[in-house]
Amino acid sequence: MAFFEQKADKTYLGLLGSLVLLILLPGLIEGMFWANRLFDLGFFAVFIFGALAVKTEKRVFLPLIFFAGLTFLSRGFLWFIEDAKILGVYLFSAGFFLLIILFVFSKHVFLSNKIDANIIYGSICIYFFLGTLMAFAYMALEVFNPGAFAFPFETPENAASIEIGQKLRNLFYYSFVTQTTLGYGDITPVVPLARNLSILQAITGQLYIAILVARLIGLYLVQKK
Repeated sequence: MAFFEQKADKTYLGLLGSLVLLILLPGLIEGMFWANRLFDLGFFAVFIFGALAVKTEKRVFLPLIFFAGLTFLSRGFLWFIEDAKILGVYLFSAGFFLLIILFVFSKHVFLSNKIDANIIYGSICIYFFLGTLMAFAYMALEVFNPGAFAFPFETPENAASIEIGQKLRNLFYYSFVTQTTLGYGDITPVVPLARNLSILQAITGQLYIAILVARLIGLYLVQKK
């Protein structure tokens, strides 16, 4: 359990800070010329801090570096040319990276026999990573099944001109609105798979909070005794 046996360090705080910044970033940069690039840099910061946070897990660290590198490389190509195959590589490599991170964090948070600052940070990061992973899942669905979501800014005339980054930012927003069950309704799932994934995410988000709170309270009571 070396992953969480150290004192709270700047790596976990940096990861949590980069995730919070990623939540706030779309609203701060919307309409700017470099909005897509800045949002991508925010994602890259999350990937870097995420890899550093699990550097003691040698079995998963190298795969994480591979998927992170593949994500950065494919996104770099997409800055200059929009190609469906490169976009597929970008979405799936990012998705695998987030899945591995979720697995490692979940294993240590829910198998730990004590509660400390890093357990709290890891628990919050899991929630953020779940929302981020689902944003990429929704983006993949929208790319390979155009029209899976109805966007308020999209019309038949401008649909082809909307950038990948703009759609990803909006699906990132939609993912967390769904996970927290706010359900504003400005972006709506259209196809059955999009609706079913949204239902699954909403249920998972609520169950996670309930199970996490019960787990942390149980650990605290045992540790106090």
